[in-house]
Amino acid sequence: MLHPSLTWPRGPARSRPARLAAACLGLSVGACAMPQLPTLAPARPLPAQWVGEVEATRPGPRVDPAAWWARFDDPLLDRAVARALSDNLDLAQAAQRVAQARAQLVPAEAQFLPGLGLGAQVRGERRIAGELPSLGGDLGAGLSQPRGTVTWGGGLDASWEVSLFGRATATTQAARAAAAIAERQAEAARLSLAAEVAQTYLELRAAQRRAWLLEASARAQRSLVRLTTERRGAGLASDLDVDRSTSSLRQVEAQIPQARAAATRAARRLATLAADPLPDPALDPGTAEPRQPAARGLVEAGVPADLLRARPDVRAAELAVLRAAAELGVARSEMWPRLTLTGGLQVTATAVGASFLNPAGPLTFLAGGPSLSMPLFDWGVRRANIEARGAALAEATLAYRQSVLGAVEEVEGTLTNLTAQRARSERLEAAEAAALRALRGAERLYAQGLVGFLDRLQAEQDLLQVRIELTAAREAEALAVVGLHKALGAAVPGEGA
Repeated sequence: MLHPSLTWPRGPARSRPARLAAACLGLSVGACAMPQLPTLAPARPLPAQWVGEVEATRPGPRVDPAAWWARFDDPLLDRAVARALSDNLDLAQAAQRVAQARAQLVPAEAQFLPGLGLGAQVRGERRIAGELPSLGGDLGAGLSQPRGTVTWGGGLDASWEVSLFGRATATTQAARAAAAIAERQAEAARLSLAAEVAQTYLELRAAQRRAWLLEASARAQRSLVRLTTERRGAGLASDLDVDRSTSSLRQVEAQIPQARAAATRAARRLATLAADPLPDPALDPGTAEPRQPAARGLVEAGVPADLLRARPDVRAAELAVLRAAAELGVARSEMWPRLTLTGGLQVTATAVGASFLNPAGPLTFLAGGPSLSMPLFDWGVRRANIEARGAALAEATLAYRQSVLGAVEEVEGTLTNLTAQRARSERLEAAEAAALRALRGAERLYAQGLVGFLDRLQAEQDLLQVRIELTAAREAEALAVVGLHKALGAAVPGEGA
């Protein structure tokens, strides 16, 4: 450790050119440790538009992108999302991580600010054996040997580490980047939570509707089995016809418990996401036909470049590059000297009985000066640390590029899936309309006595089967809409945003 003693000349202030030169030197010294940020752009530019872009889901008004689940026009879904965003324990943990990261900013920034400390001490001594040697002559005449003394003192100590070679800037930037990363991760957690609540709610409604349709289909199948059995007794149907209708009934009945179990699991999952041990009773439709939400309004996919600003995980990856660069700057600054300015004001005195040992009273000292420390024998370790931080920066850069490519792939995949699911829903809607017309025609013909009850039951069964398939298609389409909003990184407001 080198601790040279430096003095400043007293007299007129330095000239303006000298001050300017010193300022320029300070700027150059303060910036030399910060590395140049790498190029974050991918090897190939992002496309200007999405390949599988979907212009709209269903006709409807525009909705607030920050509350994209409102496009399903379902108050119970809105309430489920609001409850989860308010009470979810994972979000609460993410908020605490943000608070921790923000709190750690204070010591990171304060370590390069001037510090001031106050100290005081009292020390007593008492002679319990022996005699002090006499001073002799006239000097010691009349003086009694003291048995106890009290020494006390106090003072102020000040220190300031002057930021050299960018150490303060790099340290502060690393702490700020860490806090910003925690905030982006909290945003990603809110987005994922809103998407999971919406997906689970859609799965709940689809399972409830599927169970309701299966029960209706089972009732129709029972009537069909009963009628076929009666026809067999009249010699109009065979045992094969009865066995086929019975097999169809059992297949439908076997699907009902599975649909009910799926609905129960979804309801309990929604309760857990809202930190509630019990499902919301309002989610039980009772005996009424369950409503299946469908997305309305435009899905504004934007352009691929928007992902760089919208997706919190991509922004977190970008901030990770900035943090890695700042940590590399800190490692580089460790190769150079540190300059610390210290000063202090001390007051001390020793008393014997009621009198000061020094007739003039307490002593006051003022001290100060610079301290310079520089590494000498561990440069190899410090260089290895620089290499490690440089590799970490390269890794963070590659991770950022990978996150951008992954985000583009995810959006393209959800757009393609949404297009396919929409086409499937449209065709099944057409099939439902045709099956409904067939049922109405069969009912008219049955009322006129032109067809038998078996034909009417079969038309009803065909309609129920199409509606079961349409329920699954609409569920897949709605889930694709949710997945698209999640992939696009739609902002979800919340604490700590």
